[in-house]
Amino acid sequence: EARAKQQALEEPSASPFLRNLAYLLGSSSLLWAWLLATRWWYSDAERLRALEQKPGGAIFLDLLARPLMAHFGPYQIPNFCRAKMHEDALKMLQESVMLDHERFRALSR
Repeated sequence: EARAKQQALEEPSASPFLRNLAYLLGSSSLLWAWLLATRWWYSDAERLRALEQKPGGAIFLDLLARPLMAHFGPYQIPNFCRAKMHEDALKMLQESVMLDHERFRALSR
């Protein structure tokens, strides 16, 4: 009886490759689903503009617009173009007198 318990403890339950593959596929599918949901949710231009005005919204938009995010899942930039998020930044850059944080925000768009 003791030998059977010892043998059961020594046998590996699954290979490390399959375990790592399951972690990779699980996390990447969750990220892909999240990016697909954000692409659908923010396809409305008004929602996208409203998000920018919320606290932390600009940071979230910067995160979604990163080129690295395009490698992880659905591309988000078409939503930004349809919402014309860049037009305000271009108008702001044409002003001759601007504060540093205004210039930085306009250039980051």
